[in-house]
Amino acid sequence: MAKYPDYTQMMEWHFDEPTILSWQIKTIAHQWQKFGYFLIVLLTLGCLGLLSSVIAYLITEPITALIIAVWSSAFIIIPALFLFGEVRRKCWMVYRFTQSGGELYLWHAYPKSLFWLIRLLFVGLGVGVLVTGIITKMGILAIAGPVSIALALGSVAITKKYEEEMKAFTTWSIEWSKITQATYDQKRNVFTLHYVYPPFTMQERNEFMAQGYTDARIDNIIREWDFYIFPTPELTSQVIQLVESSLQKGVTLEHKKITLPEVV
Repeated sequence: MAKYPDYTQMMEWHFDEPTILSWQIKTIAHQWQKFGYFLIVLLTLGCLGLLSSVIAYLITEPITALIIAVWSSAFIIIPALFLFGEVRRKCWMVYRFTQSGGELYLWHAYPKSLFWLIRLLFVGLGVGVLVTGIITKMGILAIAGPVSIALALGSVAITKKYEEEMKAFTTWSIEWSKITQATYDQKRNVFTLHYVYPPFTMQERNEFMAQGYTDARIDNIIREWDFYIFPTPELTSQVIQLVESSLQKGVTLEHKKITLPEVV
């Protein structure tokens, strides 16, 4: 049994033509900018937790300081888990190519282990707070324990919904006739097809003007972009052959380094 379903047979493809080549691939979407933000938040929470523990140790009993330190550490783990999930977020890409062009379905997914770890952490916090409240006879903590467990049970539905939202598809399509430049980076095993839209027609410009656009704003609308192709290693040679045979006359496949966007 295959580990993952065959998504190439499940998508609603738009080119009503026989498939020449199709595949699916999963990569890790390294969100390094978000990694920096999460790291700052994590360090801030860690410093606040340490500071509160030191203050509690100076003005209260050592057991109270220990309790604060333990729960401060526990709540730091939560953003740390999201940090892990953000950096290790998976990016699914499903490709299909025909004689006219190609299509791509893309979506992101966090590791499933992340959501289970968060649920287990909430349950552990609830039980821990409940036990601590009973031992130390702190009534508010005894109440907070069951509340944390209830939040954990509620988080099951929340995270399930979030998992589904993260699977919202983004789709792209290209036509071979509109490709003006094609590049292959052998080291990273990735292709880019530079795609250029034709200039706006007068009717399209008038429609933009009716929406309040100025001529300068219309002229600044981006009309070109790159279509990225990530083949599986065993399909690389077939993709090279497909691209070279499908490009228009005068357009060749160049071999050089490609700078990838952060999203993939």
